[in-house]
Amino acid sequence: MKLSTFALAGLAALLPVFAWSADPDATKSIHVPATANGNFGNCANGCAPSPALVKAISVPAAGVIVVTQTGGTWCGTSDGNYCTDANGLGAVLAESPSDQTPLQEASGTSGVYVTKVMALMGAFVPRRLAETAGFVATDATKLSSGAGISPNLLFFVGKNNTFQVSGPGTLFLGANDWLSTDNTGGITVQATFYRN
Repeated sequence: MKLSTFALAGLAALLPVFAWSADPDATKSIHVPATANGNFGNCANGCAPSPALVKAISVPAAGVIVVTQTGGTWCGTSDGNYCTDANGLGAVLAESPSDQTPLQEASGTSGVYVTKVMALMGAFVPRRLAETAGFVATDATKLSSGAGISPNLLFFVGKNNTFQVSGPGTLFLGANDWLSTDNTGGITVQATFYRN
């Protein structure tokens, strides 16, 4: 028995719990640059505009999405400091107590010690919003026009995460850093969708 066949057989044993097929409906490999944070987060001294979140996978129905890091590292500065994988860094001292990472913005918190800096974050955007004219995968609270993503849709993804989606839509990914324009590197992930 091949390892992949064995893994699928083990996955099939979980079907009664998760109610999804062992055969993926869609799989994509995605490169996420360290600079992509969609203008989420807040800087005490003002953040420079950053690239939009990266489109990972669009799904046609309710189901389960599995995201797994397959390679790469990224760094939180241009001089190669604060390098990590998709799980991000432990605790980092913020430059100001009013600095917020995107995930802090999503939860309405801030503070001097910040966790999960440079972690892979995601936002699952329902199809009706993702297909709206003028939609961009950036912080809707900072747009002067068009449609964007509300910060409360952001969540921690990390190196390996499985989550349920209730209907059709698109998963977007980025780096959990409030000042991403000086970041370097990137990570590669595989996103797999299993229909319910």
